[in-house]
Amino acid sequence: MVMDKQGLLGLAAAALLLAGCQTASSGPWLMQNGEPWLTPDGQCVALRELRPEEKKGFCYEVMTNTYQQQHHYEPLANDEFATVYQQQTQGIEPIPADAAKVPPLDLQPLEPIAAAPVSPVPHPERAVTDKPFTINSAHLETHNQRALKTTLHGWREQGLQVVSVAVTGHTDPSGPLRFNNILSYWRAQSVGWYLKKMGVSDDAIKLAGAGPSMPRPDAHAPEDNRYVDLVVWLEPASQKVAVR
Repeated sequence: MVMDKQGLLGLAAAALLLAGCQTASSGPWLMQNGEPWLTPDGQCVALRELRPEEKKGFCYEVMTNTYQQQHHYEPLANDEFATVYQQQTQGIEPIPADAAKVPPLDLQPLEPIAAAPVSPVPHPERAVTDKPFTINSAHLETHNQRALKTTLHGWREQGLQVVSVAVTGHTDPSGPLRFNNILSYWRAQSVGWYLKKMGVSDDAIKLAGAGPSMPRPDAHAPEDNRYVDLVVWLEPASQKVAVR
């Protein structure tokens, strides 16, 4: 048998590639009939941990994927599968090129949904008399009247009306508790009277007296606790009420 120079070089290269696997039975690789035994994915099987001098040759390159990195093959294109699997593809119609194209959806515009009428929800606001009451007095001084009028006028300018208002009077801690409880209620009555004068419905006003039990958290002096606070529930007005 005569071989040309290229054939001899091929045999020499193959011998070198298998040199790392052609070891004695004490070698690191699993052998079969003098050849390395390969797993289905083409990997050599190591029988023990490799020594430094054994980390060379074809098997080690395969185990470390060095061989695959040096001999890189591009995957076949879809239209080349028939050349590889001719028997399996005989008699099968080719897939049309436009099979993956999705036709545009014919979407009809939705009819607008009429918005259901929503009733406005009342929301609370807080107001406090601007100037302390005179000691032992429930008289609502002009300064406080003007401040309340400005507040109510501001809400009406925003198109809001008073639904209900809780009016609570307060006193400082000096004097008998029984008298302070009564005095605090009188102060609430004084503010309630002025609210009615400003056009707030009598049925919307709830009066209470807390005496000295609820001092103002921001009070700087005892007289600051001689005040009236209002929790006012507001909602949009159907028609504006003239400020008197």
